[in-house]
Amino acid sequence: MNHPYYSNLLKGLFIVLLTLSFPGLKAQQKLTSGISLPNSVDYAPSVSADGNTLIFQSNRDGKFNLYLSKKNAAGEWSTPKSLDKINNFGTSSDLIGGPTISYDGNVLYYFATFKGSHGNEDIWYSVREGDDFGEPINAGPAINSKGYEGFPSISVDGNKIYFMRNNAEQKIAGAFCYSIWMSTRDVAGVWQQPERLPSPINLGCEKSPRIMSDNEMLIFASIREGGLSPNKFDLYYSRLDNAGNWGEVKPLDYINTPENELFAAVPACGDMLYYVSADVSQDTTSASKGGFLDLDLYTSAMTKETRPKPAILIKGNLIDSETGEALFGEITIVKDNNNDSRGLLVTNKGSGGFTLILTKGHTYKVGFNVPGYYPQEVDLNTSSLNQCTTTQRDIKLKRWQGYYALTTLDAASNNPMDLSIEVTQVSNNANIPVKRKSVGNHQAAVIGGEEYSVSISGGCISDTTYNFTPKIDDTSIKSIENSMAFDLGQTKLKLRVINKETREEVNNAVLLAVDAKTRKPIYRNVLKGDTTLDISCTGTYVLLGVAANHFSDRQVLEVAKSGTKGLIEMDLELTELKPGAKLVANSITFATNSAELNKSSFAEIDQVIGVLKNNAHIKIEIAAHTDDIGTPEANLKLSDARAKSVLDYMTSKGIDAKRLISKGYGESDPAVANDSAANRAQNRRVEFRIPKD
Repeated sequence: MNHPYYSNLLKGLFIVLLTLSFPGLKAQQKLTSGISLPNSVDYAPSVSADGNTLIFQSNRDGKFNLYLSKKNAAGEWSTPKSLDKINNFGTSSDLIGGPTISYDGNVLYYFATFKGSHGNEDIWYSVREGDDFGEPINAGPAINSKGYEGFPSISVDGNKIYFMRNNAEQKIAGAFCYSIWMSTRDVAGVWQQPERLPSPINLGCEKSPRIMSDNEMLIFASIREGGLSPNKFDLYYSRLDNAGNWGEVKPLDYINTPENELFAAVPACGDMLYYVSADVSQDTTSASKGGFLDLDLYTSAMTKETRPKPAILIKGNLIDSETGEALFGEITIVKDNNNDSRGLLVTNKGSGGFTLILTKGHTYKVGFNVPGYYPQEVDLNTSSLNQCTTTQRDIKLKRWQGYYALTTLDAASNNPMDLSIEVTQVSNNANIPVKRKSVGNHQAAVIGGEEYSVSISGGCISDTTYNFTPKIDDTSIKSIENSMAFDLGQTKLKLRVINKETREEVNNAVLLAVDAKTRKPIYRNVLKGDTTLDISCTGTYVLLGVAANHFSDRQVLEVAKSGTKGLIEMDLELTELKPGAKLVANSITFATNSAELNKSSFAEIDQVIGVLKNNAHIKIEIAAHTDDIGTPEANLKLSDARAKSVLDYMTSKGIDAKRLISKGYGESDPAVANDSAANRAQNRRVEFRIPKD
């Protein structure tokens, strides 16, 4: 009975009898139109949830590769397309086969002998990118052993994977025997060590497991007691009960024949079965193809009893709520509030597309998550579902909005340091406003998923620029905190106290240097020659030179604004107290168009008061000047009032009015030309002069 003629005749009789037994069924049909070709082995079909995408294994081009075909609205299959990113990934001698497309259509699993495998054949996968699939990724050592793993099948929630391993215990003439294994992802999405399925699954010579869309029905091929042939594979199914035990294994009687039937693939609605069988009448390849029969892809309607439970297919796209841009992200599925069985899917990298298959009789929490976006959770209930239905629903996610908070620190002291911070949105080269919250603390408004460039400069640091993209796992946070410490190196200040006129050092001058932020002296002593001080490159210092018979000199140094790094050299210039000498005090200022002294003027006037108290024989003239804005008469009057205001302040501090002369010169004696705002500011000044007579 092994003669091709008798085998083919017997197979035909089975088809006739089965069609008569199940009058509602269509007879088995070979997939033609370029799918099943003469003189080729067309193997291991896998079909998408909606039944419109078919991926299978074939040696039509001389070696086993993977092919994809699409069904159009008229039910016609397109010419199969080679999945080149997978087929061309390895070498010409690599074996690729056993494809199974995830029910959402976004991940393709298969086995291959690519370099980087853990064993002889490993399970690999590729993520969908638009209408194609990306390069292979190894499923990892938890699943892949040093031996053989093949023909994977992924559950609808992406949480379980079923596959084959060699079974050396079973010996069937003319057949390779395998056992069926299953691995589960943990809550972090990591595959765990697989387990061999218990009885009654692995009681025979098993092959090609396929888990159905309800996550409960498993179809597989087996050579076991009760089969139509002692050494040929038939298709069987078993269902999980509520306790998680596999039920009775039953044959698909209306499919099985005395020849091999293998590799069941069923769309989510369970109406059609795709599988592999041998067309012995076309067997011209057994000698040239390594003993394979001319295997082809077939389809048949399924009986009501052998279908998976009804399901609802929710198809849609995950997109940005404002731009409509497709998003690549994760979809988590929790069934009946059981977080231990949390499923994990991904969207299409190109389109953001997804397909959810939810089985009748359950409640689901479906979460959509993309780094940098606020997540969204949808509650769904399928208790009233009576038949398989399909619906369209797009999910729109809103980008996270918050702040980028940057703290800049001195690496040596860990103290905050003020630096210049610039933030730029890379996509449109737009500057983002940066708010200074406190010393060394800056904040800029940012949105998730957008790329930003941050530039840090100032002080004596090396300018620093870096890019970052907010990828937020916890969108409840309001800001992204970042802290950066800078090695300031060594900044030094070299000081001299000199005579302003002669440029020679003033003997026995006293130098006082004070940190303006802490108000603590960093130097106070009689200066002989020069001195060099260690200072902070971001510090501000008040420097005062005092000597007998001289006007003192007070200067403020903001190191960050000095434009000098490393060594800063400064001279404090003292004016000798002799007839005709004068001290220009640009830091004495007044309210606009007023003779009212600003409080910031008191420090410099106090220095002059100190000189007068230490030199009782000295008289001085207070000379006030204006710029040329306004009439000469008005400016002269204003300058007189301002000189008198300084005199009044000095007498209030104990200086005898007989030692003071106040006089306004208006705009008559400019220090520089009144041809710019900066020059006019210099001309608005007060001078202290020692009269010549």
